Amino acid sequence: YISKLAKALGVGEEAVSKEVAKVQMGDSRESPQVNKPEEILSKEEYMLGLVLKYPKFKEKMIKVNAKWFASGAVAKAWNWFASPQADGFMDGNKWKVAQVLQQLPAEVQPVIHKVWLATAEVNEEQVEKEFSRAMATVAEGYFRTKLVKLTGEMRGLEGKTGKTEEEKARLRDLRQEFVTVSQQMRQVMV
Repeated sequence: YISKLAKALGVGEEAVSKEVAKVQMGDSRESPQVNKPEEILSKEEYMLGLVLKYPKFKEKMIKVNAKWFASGAVAKAWNWFASPQADGFMDGNKWKVAQVLQQLPAEVQPVIHKVWLATAEVNEEQVEKEFSRAMATVAEGYFRTKLVKLTGEMRGLEGKTGKTEEEKARLRDLRQEFVTVSQQMRQVMV
């Protein structure tokens, strides 16, 4: 198992052995607490982890805009995996993780290590639901943040008396953008 994990991560067996030893040093009378991946990872990281474990989601990646992600490292990794370049790093229905890590910028590699290790295999029947749920949560967070910003700016302009023509035009634009963003959110959430 250690050899297989080390090979998949592109690290030495010693590094994996040390980490396993750290876990084993705990009191063996207590059963270790196992956290679910979604408790350890952000929804963005969890989605990326599902893509790493289940490359079949590559086709669905085009529905997800990387600008939805708050983390720049996750967005960079997401864009790379969604690109045609990534196709050459699959072996059947699995990613060649060690080779993938060599292709990614240094700041993205820790994220890949984290999501690879923390994302457990999910029951095949549940994996579609898990991915859809994570995608909806990430999209909702992005769109809600955008709507809150628009609302704040609109309130500031609406409360102002004696608006200039430029401010009136900006308020109209903000209202239209609010409607557009709301519609986009509804389309994604379906």
